[in-house]
Amino acid sequence: MSLRDNLRKAYNYMKKNGFRDTLYASVERLGEDSKRYVYRDISEAEKEKQREARFDIRTRFSIVVPAYETNEIFLRAMIRSVLDQTYPTFELIIADASSTNKVEQVVRSFEDERLTYIRNTENKGISGNTNVGIKVASGQYIGLLDHDDLLTPNALYEIARKIEEAKKDGVKYSFIYTDEDKCDTYGENFYEPNRKPEFNLDLLLSNNYICHFMVMDANLMKKLGLRSEFDGAQDHDLVLRAYRVSDRPIGHVAKVLYHWRCHEDSTALNPESKRYAYEAGKRAVAEFLKDWHVNGAVVDTKHNGFFRIIYGAINGTGGEINAGDKMTGVEDIFKCRFDIGIVGGPLVKRGRITGGLIDETKTCPLEGANINFSGYMHRNSLQVDAKAVDIRFMFIRKELIPAVTEVTKKREYQEIFIRDLTNTEKSCIDMRDHIDVKGIDEMIIQNLSYDICVRCELEGYRILYDPYLEELL
Repeated sequence: MSLRDNLRKAYNYMKKNGFRDTLYASVERLGEDSKRYVYRDISEAEKEKQREARFDIRTRFSIVVPAYETNEIFLRAMIRSVLDQTYPTFELIIADASSTNKVEQVVRSFEDERLTYIRNTENKGISGNTNVGIKVASGQYIGLLDHDDLLTPNALYEIARKIEEAKKDGVKYSFIYTDEDKCDTYGENFYEPNRKPEFNLDLLLSNNYICHFMVMDANLMKKLGLRSEFDGAQDHDLVLRAYRVSDRPIGHVAKVLYHWRCHEDSTALNPESKRYAYEAGKRAVAEFLKDWHVNGAVVDTKHNGFFRIIYGAINGTGGEINAGDKMTGVEDIFKCRFDIGIVGGPLVKRGRITGGLIDETKTCPLEGANINFSGYMHRNSLQVDAKAVDIRFMFIRKELIPAVTEVTKKREYQEIFIRDLTNTEKSCIDMRDHIDVKGIDEMIIQNLSYDICVRCELEGYRILYDPYLEELL
């Protein structure tokens, strides 16, 4: 990204958040830029190997692209990136709503039977135009591709392999998503890889981290369609609705298989150019909560397109939160979200995170981070589903007391003083009022925290990490 582009982003950020936060964001960004990312295409030998790969059952993909007066260079590059896939069983459907013939002329210049061109009689917006392509799609899975972006040569192969491996276990995914990165206007330089976690509902409620590239079961996508009232965040709305109505698993291919092109008019480069998209995303999350019968207000964080949910906000109305509004307390999370069993927040000392979020290795991946930094893809500052949270800043649903007691009575935790957990009339327990870990080895504390969370997960509950938890107390 050029110096001019960085300065423009910094200026827009300062208008929204002020000088202090901009200074912290700039310092953090300088540190990120020092970690160079290099995208490497797969070798010709690997491409040939993938072309010759045998599948028990070949999944047919439909790639739907809404086009509107697309730059010819970008359009040709997009089409070529699809036609050059090492996995051959697909169709590329371009639904064109242009007022001129320039898109059609480019598409007609490609002689490939897998390419289908549709001329829309009117411009129905991105959702309406895409729905035209979805309607005629014949594949078992449908993928959505922007008209100026690029697929890597192995994108469909990797997804097809993921689907076949699942079929051997009798599993069929509702949708599958991949990692992505960004590229410059010319599609030559790549940066900002988005390495995504396995499906994480609360992260999805905070931000459309799934984004590109995603393919969905065709029957499910045709049933749901895209909704024009959420144009700009139509894919976020689609994924949220798909999660709500489908009980099938969600797949993730942990490889960069999509290049998001950044140019003057793209959201990736100039977020302010499509602020409506972020507002639409905010509304999509609010609509999901409403349909899920969860009372919560969706509010902006410091970063465009990233949200925070305040549960039970403003006397139960779920309305807009304004500066100075009184927060309603951590207990509302448990009252509003019956799927959450434990909530935890960050432990901070001298401006640095010392604990809070715990991963599968029983350690805190955020340890040592500046509390004012938002972290990789801003995830330090987002509500997320966690494997575990630290008992030193942990709230537990009252119904889980028997399960927690079962863990605390284990021999390896006998040296930790734990007060009676049953004597409470509140809907949740603040573990800070019930434990004394002074002088206890850090590893024992982490293990206890982890074991409690895993035990509660077995009861069917989520573990929520909330970086804003202190504000609710």
